[in-house]
Amino acid sequence: MATFLLWNVHRHQLDGHIVRLAQRHKVDVLLLIEQPKPDNTLLSQLNNVDTFHRVPSHDRFSVYVNFDVARMERILPPFENDRVDFWNITLSRRNKVLLVLVHGLDIVNNPCASILEN
Repeated sequence: MATFLLWNVHRHQLDGHIVRLAQRHKVDVLLLIEQPKPDNTLLSQLNNVDTFHRVPSHDRFSVYVNFDVARMERILPPFENDRVDFWNITLSRRNKVLLVLVHGLDIVNNPCASILEN
């Protein structure tokens, strides 16, 4: 079994909070939306807790795992979009997960999202 943590940090520098949550909940897969770049300080602090690796993703997302990144196979989406990313994760021979990370439309910052209100 794996523990996932997802958080939209809204471009706030919350490294200390993120690291404490990852440590407290023994997080295996950390998924951050709108994480400020560069993220070298966060990755360094995470590695004081466990060995974390950055996983390739869209710029909107920051994905870190504490296992071999080769176990996360990035899947090409059916349509090009920087608001969604897909991976097949092999946690063990019996446990496989399809992970889809989505950053939904924001009515405040996306004029196209107002169409969804009607």
